[in-house]
Amino acid sequence: VWFHDGISDERLAAVYHGAACAIQASRGEGFGLPVAEAAHFGKPVVLSDIPVFREIVRGRGHFFRLDDHHSFGEALTRALQPGTRATETVSVTWRESAEAFWRECVGPPEKGTPEPA
Repeated sequence: VWFHDGISDERLAAVYHGAACAIQASRGEGFGLPVAEAAHFGKPVVLSDIPVFREIVRGRGHFFRLDDHHSFGEALTRALQPGTRATETVSVTWRESAEAFWRECVGPPEKGTPEPA
């Protein structure tokens, strides 16, 4: 495990290229940028089983239960199996993202009220 603070884009790319997989063990996340970065670089990801990660990868990651080292070991083993496919992230447009954000913050529009442009 390495922690990189203030890493350059070039060095970050080299780290991902040299990695067998990426691991993100969080109890809570806003988005989980390293998950998207790992997918961009074609790496499988091992993720704590929290809703935001399931949303980002649509269930195609290697999930484990927090506080369960056996579950983590199983997820890591699956991710490192020869031929394991890289994790794919959900691809949405900026408009789709903004509309989803609007619905979460404001709620659905009242009947007959157009959604924001």
